[in-house]
Amino acid sequence: MTENKNSIALFREFNGELDKRAEMIGEQLPPHISRERFIYFAREAVSNLPTLLTCNRASLHSAILKACKDELIPDGREGVIVPRDNLACWQPMVHGIRKRAAQFGVIIDGKVVCKNDVFDWEEGLEPILRHVPTKLDEDPGPMIGAYAIFRRDGRVLHHEVMRKGQILAIKAISKQPNGVMWGKFEDQAWIKTVVRRGSKSVPDMPEPLQKVIERHDDDYQFDQGEAPLNVNQDDDYRDGLADPQGTPTVDEPLPLDPTEQPQKVTAIQQNRRRA
Repeated sequence: MTENKNSIALFREFNGELDKRAEMIGEQLPPHISRERFIYFAREAVSNLPTLLTCNRASLHSAILKACKDELIPDGREGVIVPRDNLACWQPMVHGIRKRAAQFGVIIDGKVVCKNDVFDWEEGLEPILRHVPTKLDEDPGPMIGAYAIFRRDGRVLHHEVMRKGQILAIKAISKQPNGVMWGKFEDQAWIKTVVRRGSKSVPDMPEPLQKVIERHDDDYQFDQGEAPLNVNQDDDYRDGLADPQGTPTVDEPLPLDPTEQPQKVTAIQQNRRRA
């Protein structure tokens, strides 16, 4: 009970900090994302995963600002904020990457391939990539690979295919191989992996889009000698944020305070139910 009360106190403290940063958050957002809507989902993300309150508070606000700069919402579809050791980390999801790509005129189609699927793949002067998924009433079997196709103006710019062994080699250097992404959203992790590799071969890839895709790199030790992330050197870090006191453990989402929510929240929740 004491731990839960402590967590609720920390959540209220976080809400107060978020309110103070509301103007700065609004300045980072594009016109099509309202400040009220973004802040609502940022609050809900922390409420649904209270362990974020035990992370370094500066890293939590940094993760929120990264979502702003990527022009994505931390709603679990476009992206998520997850704990890693003592840090909160922003991770764009496949849906968010595809959304941002479409805004630049790049269509990304990514899929996993299962053992019982039909998959024809040939390279050369006339490459072939044909995928027929297993019928819905049949067992697809385990995942054996993944691919991504990049298109612009109806023309294929590049396609990338990765075998299971190649993807698991990337997982092996993840800082959290058993974390939320690889544990709960493994198929999404496979697709993100092949999208990241394929994006490097797409000609004239827009720099803002490449940055969104490479947020993924923060979760991997591509250079085994690389030092851990230092939030004090992060380009999204802002001074004046105190670390939270205590490390309570809470298994259930914290209640959002209705008095701190914008009037648009009810409409947003209704839209989410309809979706």
